[in-house]
Formats: sequence, structure tokens, C-alpha cells
Amino acid sequence: MQRSQCQRTIEEGKRGGMLCCTFQRADCRNLYSFHPAQASISADGVTGQIVMAPFNYLMERPGKNFRRQVLAAFNVWLQVDEVSFNIVDRDGSKLRRGFPSAHVVFGVAQTINSANYVYFLAQNELLALGSSTQAFQIFNEELVNLHHGQGMELFWRDTLTIPSEKEYYQMISNKTGGLFRLAVKLLQCASSTTYTQDMVCLADIIGLIFQICDDYKNLSSTHILKMHTEDRDMKAHAVLYMQTVTHSFEYTRATLCNLQKQAHLTIKNIQPGNEMIDQIMAALEI
Repeated sequence: MQRSQCQRTIEEGKRGGMLCCTFQRADCRNLYSFHPAQASISADGVTGQIVMAPFNYLMERPGKNFRRQVLAAFNVWLQVDEVSFNIVDRDGSKLRRGFPSAHVVFGVAQTINSANYVYFLAQNELLALGSSTQAFQIFNEELVNLHHGQGMELFWRDTLTIPSEKEYYQMISNKTGGLFRLAVKLLQCASSTTYTQDMVCLADIIGLIFQICDDYKNLSSTHILKMHTEDRDMKAHAVLYMQTVTHSFEYTRATLCNLQKQAHLTIKNIQPGNEMIDQIMAALEI
């Protein structure tokens, strides 16, 4: 793959799917010929392209843009201008099915570094919002919540720990709900409307519904039978156990129904008649 100043060759390694990256020394020598003070914090240029490569890899594989649809629905109420809306809508997309994970392509260390780098690029964008101080506070608060929730989910997964229902809801509120709250709060910073707490509450409920729906679908008979183990009898038994012994699917559907009722009541308290938010809620029904 040709680049203006540096040719990057990626060769698939034999261990763990990791990739080896080599650079032509003659073309890359000028990268180290300047004083650190001359360097600028930017995603442009050769060094920026290298650091951003794992992130760009994900962005080239877009998903269904559900989060953007939610933001657009909230913006029907908030009426934020296009420039401010696009600042809030900078979305670091997740892994897309059917493609190798970014950490498999670029390595764990480079992928984590790229993710951290993008956090701070996003933070710089907040300076363009009117209430930059408040926006910084919101950004930091919800990113702390996000990492706390993500950390607990990883801990439960790696230690085979089963959380309580309350702990599960708290994790979702921090991880998934936090992203929706972050976006809505930032839109509020750029909005002249008077909608306040009810809108943040709605974002939190939508986060809960979205994550529970996703987990429900992943554990349904259609999806669980695609899991890695080849023991189909064990997978079929797991589905049957959740259906007939624990009644987990039935309980989850009832929980989602109650959350939908809460969401519609909150929408009514904000302002009914928002067709986009109604479509979002319909898409989240099981």
C-alpha cells in the first residue's frame, strides 16, 4: 500500500493472528530529524496516520449508526445547529461482525493507544462548543462512568462471576447509558431549549433497553447455536434451560416491556409527537 512519505507493509504473522509492520528506513528517516517541540498534536501527517490506523480501520466498517439516529431524534427537541451536532456525533465505532478485530490486525498495544489518542482528539473538539467548561466536565464524568462499567463487565467475564440484577443494571447504566447521556448532555450544552433532567433520564432508559435487547438477542436460540463450542447438544441444553427452568427469556421480555412503558411516559413528559424518537422505540421492541 503506497503512502506519500512512508510505505507500510503488513504481513500476517503465524502467532495469534498478530501482524508485523515494517517501514522503509530511507523514507521514514525524516520522521526523527526534528526537535520534539516542533511536533503538533494532530491526526494528520504520517505519524498521525500510524497512530490513527486502528481507529480508522473500525471507522471504515460502519454499523447501523443507531447512536446517530438516537442523537438525531433528541435533536428534534433540542434544535442544535449542524456544526455543534456533528461535534457531538463523533462516534468511535465498535467491532463489526465479519471483520477481524482491530487488535488482531494492529496488536493490542497499538489499538489501545489509538483509542486513548482518539479520546483526547474528541476532547479537543469540545472547545468549539459554547459551554466548553461544562462540556469538559460532562465528558470526563461520563468517560469515568463508561470505563467503570466496561471494567466490571470485563471482570465478570474473565472471572466467570455472575452479577446480581442490580449490579448488571448499574453496569449498563455506566457503560451503554453513559454514552447516550454523554451525547445528550453535550447537545444540551449547545441548545437554547429548556429541556433538562427528563431528557437525560430518557437517554439512560434507552441505554438500558438497547443493551438488554442486545444481550437477549445474543442469548436467543438463533445466536447461541452459533457460539464457538462445537457441542450442539450442550448449546441446545443451555437454550432449553433458560426457556423452561429459569424462564430467563420470559423475564427479560417482561423487563423490556416495563422499560418501554417508562420510556414512553418520559417522552410524554418531555413533549409527545417526536416521530423519530417513536421510531427508535419501535426498533427496540422484542
